[in-house]
Amino acid sequence: MITPSVGPLASRLHPSVIFPSLLLALSIVLFSHSPAQALSFAPGTEFLPYKSKRACLNNGGNFMRWQGETYCTRAKNVPKPRPVVSNYRSCTKAGGRIVKTRPPLCLWKGRYFEANKKKRKVIRIRNFKDCVKYGGIIQESHPARCKIGNTVFTQKVKPRPKPKQSSKIKTLHIEPYRKTCWGVGKRKCLVANGQLFYDHIRGFKFQPGYRYKLKVRVTDLSRIPGYVIPADGSSLQYDLVRIQKRQAVRR
Repeated sequence: MITPSVGPLASRLHPSVIFPSLLLALSIVLFSHSPAQALSFAPGTEFLPYKSKRACLNNGGNFMRWQGETYCTRAKNVPKPRPVVSNYRSCTKAGGRIVKTRPPLCLWKGRYFEANKKKRKVIRIRNFKDCVKYGGIIQESHPARCKIGNTVFTQKVKPRPKPKQSSKIKTLHIEPYRKTCWGVGKRKCLVANGQLFYDHIRGFKFQPGYRYKLKVRVTDLSRIPGYVIPADGSSLQYDLVRIQKRQAVRR
């Protein structure tokens, strides 16, 4: 009978040591040739289009690498981080409204950013003058209005100073009839204080057959700056203050 030759090392090892070693070697060989495990994500996972770790983390994502591929994921119930808007470029990335002016502006929550590469400053439009400066749409009205984006600015108009008027109170006695007089043409004039009265008394309606005693305010229009007196008009203006007396005259 021929017996197999056993090496010096194998003859010294006990069977309880040989079999576990063989099982460990077999498991390593099997797992090394087994297919790769699949990568799974939780339901409702949102994939973000960011390839760098910094951009992913700044936008609230979770960055990971798997078999040479990068993944940026985020759960849908996680609120998106508030974007930091400090210039025109970041305003456009955050979805700001572009206003077509010269230079273009980007509107973000009441702030305007100018598209200038050298000077990245915040443009704050607070009034009508700023709106016109940055190319707003001017609406013809009084006072004028300027629209930029969804904001409308109204021009502030300073009230005109009241002119210094030279006026005085005068009493007129009006006769109950009119007389023919000549001015630009032939017409009928009142008789006041025994003389023909060529002017018009504003606020007074004459009725024939009544004698009037009026208190009027007489204003010298020639002393008003910028006022042009018509060629056929009077430099005096008469305004009715009140009717002191009205008496019917029997014919």
